[in-house]
Amino acid sequence: MPFSLMRAQPGKTKSVRIGALHLPAFLLTPREASALVVFAHDRKSSRLSLRNRSLALAFNRVGIATLLIDLLCLDEEAQPDQVGEADIVCIADQLMDAVAWTDSVFKTQPLLIGLFGAGYGASAALVTAAQTSRISAVVSADARLDLIGERLKSLRAPTLFIVDDESPSLMEASRRALARIPCDTSLEFVSHANSYTARGDIERITQLAAAWFERYLTTSRA
Repeated sequence: MPFSLMRAQPGKTKSVRIGALHLPAFLLTPREASALVVFAHDRKSSRLSLRNRSLALAFNRVGIATLLIDLLCLDEEAQPDQVGEADIVCIADQLMDAVAWTDSVFKTQPLLIGLFGAGYGASAALVTAAQTSRISAVVSADARLDLIGERLKSLRAPTLFIVDDESPSLMEASRRALARIPCDTSLEFVSHANSYTARGDIERITQLAAAWFERYLTTSRA
């Protein structure tokens, strides 16, 4: 089924609270959705971000519900060398809570679940997907792969890596990572893959991510 933005009927948006920490979130559900994508944003973003809302709308338009959560993320002032695996695991635990919450809400008609992550959120999304078979697809934008350790070997969900084409170190690390993952993967290079502030970058990442989720979250139920 080809990528097509205007197929699904509009649905509704709800403000909800997730898990024991009561994390604030937006649940956007198009009519007859059979899948849901949980967002794991970077530390300088939130559920209110226009960037995230734009991505969510694109996923909604191909019949995929979205859950945008304000995760208890890292200190915005923290330097890269101050972030460790424990921080990523902490965020991944919150994503696991979101998956459990989704299953409890949609228990009469379970949804396929995907994860979209950017920056440190992408690292946490990969850790989460490596911990549970409940995740059916992942899109990772500029993940810090050095903070994931050996967990990539346990990843089973088809994963799209979107990497900043101006970061040679991330490009090489991503190539090496793909060789270690025992499932379907793809690697795309895009300018500003994490911040993606330019209009062309946003459109490219949106198209790549929506097509990946449509392929693995909707066609499998066709």
